Amino acid sequence: MNTFVQDFGAELERILWPTVAVSALVAAVLLLAWWGSDWRERRRIAMVLAKYERRKP
Repeated sequence: MNTFVQDFGAELERILWPTVAVSALVAAVLLLAWWGSDWRERRRIAMVLAKYERRKP
């Protein structure tokens, strides 16, 4: 019984660690992509606002 639990735990650990690592990597890439697009969007909005400010009399 104890050997079965140890084998099952080792197998679960063998499967789980790469899954957690890949999930963390994907989450980091998606977060960076979202942050980058958010930065570009803020820059675009700032440019549109600056253009509007220059047009005002």
